[in-house]
Amino acid sequence: MNILIITGGDIREDFASSFVKGKNYDEIIAVDGGLAAADCLGIRPTHLVGDFDTIRPDILDNYMAMTDIQIHAFDPVKDNTDTDIAVLLAIKLCKGREKSSRIDILGALGSRADHMLANLLLLLKPHRAGIPAFIYDSCNRISVAGKDQELIKSQIYGDFISLIPLTERVGGLTLEGFKYPLDQAETFMGDSLCVSNELTAPIGHIHIGEGCMLLVESKDA
Repeated sequence: MNILIITGGDIREDFASSFVKGKNYDEIIAVDGGLAAADCLGIRPTHLVGDFDTIRPDILDNYMAMTDIQIHAFDPVKDNTDTDIAVLLAIKLCKGREKSSRIDILGALGSRADHMLANLLLLLKPHRAGIPAFIYDSCNRISVAGKDQELIKSQIYGDFISLIPLTERVGGLTLEGFKYPLDQAETFMGDSLCVSNELTAPIGHIHIGEGCMLLVESKDA
């Protein structure tokens, strides 16, 4: 089950158009203002999610009239963001097929630091469910690092690899094939030990003994 979530942050049309080209998604979830981006790109969602307080009424009405699109409408006064609800829906759609599923998210980054930080932490939900999930923009691919993970140099998203602690302590951290290798190292939330590393070998290895880290593959604009 491959799922695309398009939410309402910053989306460069040229990047998004190139990103989705040639990809086949089983489900496409448009989240509130993200529907405008989907509409502009000619992407037909299978689900609409949100309180619909940021999408233009004329665009929303057009899609609301399409009987083959599932509508998940919520009151603006609620305990979850629209993107959070979309991620939970994606996890539900993957139920029973977690290991063969993947969630890609566009529009999760942008000028609103509060939403951006919340969206980054939302990656923990599919990670805990055993589903690979990735946030993309034109310069970054962001995910939660696996306990034992390989990075293939020819397939990484950008030259710079950063690991950001998501737990108070990360222990037994080993990096092999990197410009700045580590062997059973320890780092803590708030440390910048693993920011802006680079692969030097064709394949890099990450091992995390204890804790959890955000993996950021990035390139300069």
